[in-house]
Amino acid sequence: MSEKIYGTWVDQQKDTGSGLIEEIAPSLFMMLRDGRTYAHRNSHIFGEMLNGLVVVEDTELDLLVEAAEEDPCKCVMIEEVKLATDGTIEFLFHDGLWVPYCRSAPTNPFILNHNASQKIAG
Repeated sequence: MSEKIYGTWVDQQKDTGSGLIEEIAPSLFMMLRDGRTYAHRNSHIFGEMLNGLVVVEDTELDLLVEAAEEDPCKCVMIEEVKLATDGTIEFLFHDGLWVPYCRSAPTNPFILNHNASQKIAG
């Protein structure tokens, strides 16, 4: 039996922009110029809310839990996930059921500009 795999995302509707969670776990969270925090993987942001779900590495779990516990607005979400063979998120455990996970392309201009600048810089 394999160990559980977790993902995280930020509920931007609850986020107050304090900067605390990205200070605790900068490998998982970053704030953009819109003053909102997003989950990221290697500085790439996939989207807002649950659409921005990223896989958490085993080495990041302690930081994730600390960020979630210290977060005063409780905007850090932790979800159990199952991965496809290519490493992408295939299923999400939600309300006691495994449901398919489908990500749509981000439309937030702050995310689009950030990701474009990462491609140019990187």
